[in-house]
Amino acid sequence: MLHSTSGQTETDGLSAAILSDSKQSCQAQSDGSDSLAFSARADPKLRASAAARLSALAEFLPPTERALLRSVYQDGRSIPDLAELLHTPRSSLARRVRRLAARCRSPEFAFVVAHMRKWPAPMAYVGRACVLEGRSVRSAAASLGTTVHAARTLRTVILSMARGVQQTERAVIRQWRK
Repeated sequence: MLHSTSGQTETDGLSAAILSDSKQSCQAQSDGSDSLAFSARADPKLRASAAARLSALAEFLPPTERALLRSVYQDGRSIPDLAELLHTPRSSLARRVRRLAARCRSPEFAFVVAHMRKWPAPMAYVGRACVLEGRSVRSAAASLGTTVHAARTLRTVILSMARGVQQTERAVIRQWRK
């Protein structure tokens, strides 16, 4: 899924873009404000930029979730139109899109995308299943053919590494501001 036929540099460039977006979101979160999200609502250029980033991040989602995010953020289809087309309640579809977008914007998502190629196969699989696809630990363990305890341990390691990177970046930012 991560390796494209055009080469590894395309994926590395996308990973770098995702990490820079993750750093921006960490900076916005460390300020305690949601000014980036507010500005994106007010400024059409920022809104288009955020939609393009979400569309790029959707590449790492399962096909149905990818199609849903792209139809909303890339194609500009409205939630009511999609809800009618999919025969689902508008509120549940809006909630689903909001959760998918939040998952894609999370620092853990960016961390897994950027680093999972370097990990051992079971760890990469659990990272892909639990963080990128949003599946449960039990589901990932069953697919991998391992115990729930082993899958949970791998997920905990992945999330701990992601939080460690976040805390290091925040400490660097705080030192730089002094």
